[in-house]
Amino acid sequence: MDQDSTSSVPPEILTAVNLSQVIADAGQPLTILQSINLSIRAGESVAIVGASGSGKSTLLGLLAGLDLPTSGDVLWQGEAINRWSEDARAAWRATQVGFVFQSFQLLGHLTALENVLLPLELMATGQGLNARQGRERALALLAQVGLAERGHHFPKQLSGGEQQRVALARAFMMQPRLLFADEPTGSLDEHAAARVIDLLFEINQAQGTTLVLVTHDRRLAERCQRQFRLQAGQLAGATQPEVTLEL
Repeated sequence: MDQDSTSSVPPEILTAVNLSQVIADAGQPLTILQSINLSIRAGESVAIVGASGSGKSTLLGLLAGLDLPTSGDVLWQGEAINRWSEDARAAWRATQVGFVFQSFQLLGHLTALENVLLPLELMATGQGLNARQGRERALALLAQVGLAERGHHFPKQLSGGEQQRVALARAFMMQPRLLFADEPTGSLDEHAAARVIDLLFEINQAQGTTLVLVTHDRRLAERCQRQFRLQAGQLAGATQPEVTLEL
């Protein structure tokens, strides 16, 4: 094996180092997360699983820079995002990160197309896209999630599964390097959930995005390359992906 044999292994881009979160509860400290250490490679798909109350959503919020840890660091390509200013973290999320939530988080006064376009509208630079190019990308994403004919419909005119597919299109609008999904199938029936799962991994693979998701859905977790299991705020174990090296 020569010195370049590991060149095909993607770099680690998101790392938690001794990450802990403690809050005050009735005047007493309550430990939500304790000494979490994990690393995620570029282009990898990982699931954070565990019982309700194990700290899954708290961990997701810390990894996304939405909350700050009591101690430890969250590293993005070696830089501790929790040491950045709030504005710097917001700018990082706007340009590098996409989100999918259980409750869809669509704006009711905007059409499906307008909801997908929203991340572009909120960015000052707009990734260099003009209005026509942005609209074309949004329409292409709606077509990819099977809603090419529903772009002019408002959320209340769409089923739950259709709303989550709009949310998927919106999450991928800025072609993020990192996508966080918090129980993306939690509000859906079995058929709609299966469709969303397929689309999530299809688009994720096409764009080469790093996927980090919290889920109770075993089918969804098993589609990921690795699973991190939390138990009472601690990392109880992780499945490991098979890495093939070029010889």
